Amino acid sequence: MKRLMEDSMTYLIPGEAIHPGEHIRDELGAVGMSQVDLARRMGVQPSQLNELIHGKRAVTATVALLLEQVLGIDAEYWMNLQTRFELSRARIEANYRTREAAIAHWARVEESLPIKYLKKQGVLTGDPVGDLDALRKVYGVENVEVIEQRVHGSRYERFRESGRAGVDVASVFGWMKLARHKADEEGVGAFQPEAWPDLERSLRGVLSANREVKRRTKEVLAEFGVKLIYLERAEKAPVDGAAFWSGQHPVIAMPWRHTRLDRFAATLYHQLGHVYLHLVEDTEAEFIDLVRDSASHRKASQELAATAFARNQLIPEAAWQAFVKRGELSEQDLVHFAGQIRMHPAIPFARLLQGRRKPAPQVDIDRTIR
Repeated sequence: MKRLMEDSMTYLIPGEAIHPGEHIRDELGAVGMSQVDLARRMGVQPSQLNELIHGKRAVTATVALLLEQVLGIDAEYWMNLQTRFELSRARIEANYRTREAAIAHWARVEESLPIKYLKKQGVLTGDPVGDLDALRKVYGVENVEVIEQRVHGSRYERFRESGRAGVDVASVFGWMKLARHKADEEGVGAFQPEAWPDLERSLRGVLSANREVKRRTKEVLAEFGVKLIYLERAEKAPVDGAAFWSGQHPVIAMPWRHTRLDRFAATLYHQLGHVYLHLVEDTEAEFIDLVRDSASHRKASQELAATAFARNQLIPEAAWQAFVKRGELSEQDLVHFAGQIRMHPAIPFARLLQGRRKPAPQVDIDRTIR
């Protein structure tokens, strides 16, 4: 409750503090009395009253009582005006100092942020004070100046050295932090690694039907305790997918960009490989895959394992080898085989194309995700 009150007060800070002298001037105008007349009736020097009206003196208890006697307005009213003025002035000054400090902090951290992307995602507004609070929440830090250190930490240096032109470490880091932040807000069922066969069976049904695939995939994974986050990619952050832990749940983060069912399925199953092969053994692990990443990364043992997992889970290797031994394959053959393995024809069709320079002319499978 206290925090909510503090947050609401930031919107009540006035643009300027109004001194009680302005109210005295207004009251004199309303009753048709001059400053000299009021000074004489109060028994004070006209110069003193003039300084009070122009905000150079404060309303004291004595002055408040005199105003009450002459103008007929309670002394408490004048004292309250003085108190309100002093509080407003203090809040304005405090707000100025806060904003001044925020601008200084922002200048030291802005080069480590994908600012355009975070604005587009609604994280940043352009107000340094509010934006620093938003950064603390999204990046999970108390001091925003440590963001620079973490962006250039050893875990993320490989993106700088990936060999990909146009990859920005700050953008990749920012995308990951936003994905983690969104994952923390997701609610899903309990995660049980041994339930993988049931999860995979449900996923095959979704992919085979190819209807509302992205929404239904998210629902299936949530049922089995895996969080799926779709997040638009940041500029210069060609992330293909990521896998990490959020509390007691593994998370898969994917960009909302896939238009082909086979690419969506390959990316999803690759990250599921990281979940069931690696994250279940190491809750501190984090996997981030870039589109067309460097050869050294693709050959990393865990990446090779995740790729093999995805390939074999989507299409069992024994079934695939038996299928391709038939020689030239028709569209009808692909559709029949897809039905046997309970998978959409786009998946085996994409696998078939991987070994060919161009598809067989009689095969034309629609790979559009629905």
